[in-house]
Amino acid sequence: MEISYKNNKLERSCDTEKSAKACYGLYAKKVVQRLGQLYAALDLTDIQKDPSARLHPLVGKRDGQFAINTKHPFRIVFVPEGNFNIEDISTIKNIRILEININYHD
Repeated sequence: MEISYKNNKLERSCDTEKSAKACYGLYAKKVVQRLGQLYAALDLTDIQKDPSARLHPLVGKRDGQFAINTKHPFRIVFVPEGNFNIEDISTIKNIRILEININYHD
């Protein structure tokens, strides 16, 4: 899957295990693992096959966004990019990571 990031700061926080550990502490290993799964996936159906990722669409003011679990309470929040059908996750092959956070229910 093709992955881009909302900004350079977010991308740098994920580019090495050391930088991830500085940002996410004890949760860094799982964050890096999930990012590896995203990079290795052909599309979102590959992520959906892993029940522990708990891929789910967000609603309300976050409509059009998706999230996957890393290690509670962290989640990776992203939006699809490029040509896709939001109703068919097999068409989602490019994503932009918006945040890696504890609570997106703001």
